[in-house]
Amino acid sequence: MHPSPALLRFPVAAVLALAALAQPLPSRADFVPPDWTALGFPSGKPVPITGSLAGDLFKVPIPPVADSWTNAIVALAPSPIPDIPVNGELGAPGWSGYNPKTDITNCPSNTWAISYDDGPGDLTQEYLKLLSDHNVTGTFFTIGANVVNKPQWASNLMATYNAGHQIGLHTWTHRRLTNETTEQIIAEFVWNALAVYRVIGKVPRYMRPPYGDTDNRLRAILAAFGFKQVIWNVITNDTAIPVGDTGTWKIADAVKLINNTIKYGNVATQL
Repeated sequence: MHPSPALLRFPVAAVLALAALAQPLPSRADFVPPDWTALGFPSGKPVPITGSLAGDLFKVPIPPVADSWTNAIVALAPSPIPDIPVNGELGAPGWSGYNPKTDITNCPSNTWAISYDDGPGDLTQEYLKLLSDHNVTGTFFTIGANVVNKPQWASNLMATYNAGHQIGLHTWTHRRLTNETTEQIIAEFVWNALAVYRVIGKVPRYMRPPYGDTDNRLRAILAAFGFKQVIWNVITNDTAIPVGDTGTWKIADAVKLINNTIKYGNVATQL
């Protein structure tokens, strides 16, 4: 089913406040996942893809674009969006380093931040219990397609928010953004924001680009939305751990990580 015309006509400027959706939001206490199809959202199910970008981690289709969204964001941009060519190679992100004026990478001295990417998912509740047991809160950068993929995953996002964690945006599909057109990038964040809003009733102000893949075109788009880009200065490489491995490699790696960055850190972990 294609997204409803009403959603595609939704004014993108209102994504920053989102006070005009027709359906009432559920209370956080008795949250029931919405019928995403009835609301007009695209499917969050991965599908096989072919071509030069077939190796991408998440194979969720790029969500529908809307000229009205693109025009509104271009108009809201504080400076013209650079005409940077779309990067056509999967393994070669188009970024040329991070900008300390626009990109959050470090924490203040003697301060740590821990973040989790790619949820919500089946393991979210386990992470929430672990963090609760240690009286720690973190930031969860959320994929829009995952929010709508399974009812339990939407409930896990609500549980994360209710537990006091910060929610961030991580696009709709988890594709490399420098591989996408400006219209597609804008659609990624509108759908991502709308899905999160339907669950927690808030629109996050912070986002993390998948794979840390960014450039000045993306920075200009984010400035138009009013979003702040969060990268990292410590990465756990937990995606390299074999499934089911609970051996000493993981423990040793974590100890080394802490010893090397004990003064401060902005830690990125995959959920």
